Amino acid sequence: MVAPPRVPRAAWVLVTPSGDREALAGTVVVGRQPAKTAFKGADKTLKLVDPTGQISKSHAVFEADSDGLWIRDLASTNGVVVVAPSHEETVVSGDARISVASGSQVEFGPYVLTVERV
Repeated sequence: MVAPPRVPRAAWVLVTPSGDREALAGTVVVGRQPAKTAFKGADKTLKLVDPTGQISKSHAVFEADSDGLWIRDLASTNGVVVVAPSHEETVVSGDARISVASGSQVEFGPYVLTVERV
């Protein structure tokens, strides 16, 4: 008997500006019209509704693993900034993989997601 594929358990939640909560597990490409092909090995995509038009099609990728949560910018137009609970700001640039702590805010231009560990 073949075991079903293992589905990663969501340990993180993204909270949108409207208060919607999106479970985050594995590798997730986020953007206005995100494509899994934007990042090799992506598990899924998450479409962000942005009336300001500041989010790129495939803006960034979140990676949840046993060590925590990480984010990479996918050469977006308006960049990615992680604001830690301590208010320290980190600009995500190049191919950098930046750790994201629970309670952080992730800014995609003026669009902001809050990250929570569950």
